[in-house]
Amino acid sequence: MPLHPDFENILTYFQGKIFQMNIATDRPDPLTALLTSSKNLIPPSLSSDLQSLFQAYSLNESTPLPKLIEQATLLSGDLIFQQMIHETAFTLSMAGKRVFYYHWDFPNPYSSPFFGGIAHHFVDCLFLFQTLHEIYPNDLVRSVAEDMARYWISFAVKGTPEGWGEYPLEGVMVVDPQQGWVMRSREEDERSERRRNKRWEVIQRLQPFAQTWGDQMANRRDGFWK
Repeated sequence: MPLHPDFENILTYFQGKIFQMNIATDRPDPLTALLTSSKNLIPPSLSSDLQSLFQAYSLNESTPLPKLIEQATLLSGDLIFQQMIHETAFTLSMAGKRVFYYHWDFPNPYSSPFFGGIAHHFVDCLFLFQTLHEIYPNDLVRSVAEDMARYWISFAVKGTPEGWGEYPLEGVMVVDPQQGWVMRSREEDERSERRRNKRWEVIQRLQPFAQTWGDQMANRRDGFWK
C-alpha cells in the first residue's frame, strides 16, 4: 500500500533531522572539532584520561576519515548513553537492588526512512508497542517483538520479567541479531565485540563532563561541527 503524500513528507523531514543529529560527514576536518571541543569541555586535570580515550577510539591523524566518523559516532553514543547505563546497572546491583539489564543488538528491520540494518537508539520502539506486528518482515522480527511484550507485561504484573535472570550474577539479556532474546553470563557478554567496557571505564573517569561533550557532539550544539 503506497504511503499518503503527507506522510511521505513527514518521513522525509524527520529523515533529515535524524541525520543532522548524526556525526557530521560534511566537515572536511572532524578531528579538529573533536580536539577543540574536548579542550573546551574537559578540564586540564583530566587530560591524561582524555588522551587515553582518543587512543581507545582511534581518533588521531592517521585514522582514515570514514573510520574516524565511525569511531566518533560510537564515542558520542557511549558518552551519552552506554557508559552511564552500564554504570547505573552496576551501581544499583552493588547496592542490593534487583536489576534486569539488557543490550539491544538487534538491527532496524526496515531500510527506510533511516538507519536500516543498524541497532540504534529508539529502534526498540518498533518492537515494544506491537503496532507494526502485521508488517514485520520475518518470523524472527515478530518473535523479538512478542518476547519483548511478554517480558514487559510480566515485569509490570510480577515485578520480574518471565525467564529473565538478575544482573550481574545471573547474567545480562541480549537481543541478538541471529537468535533474538538470549540470556548470557556477564563474562560471556563482555567478550562480545559490541561491548566496550574498557572504553566505558575511561569515560567514567571523565564524567560529568563527558556527557556534555557527547551531547554537543551528537546534537551539533553551539555549531559543534561548523
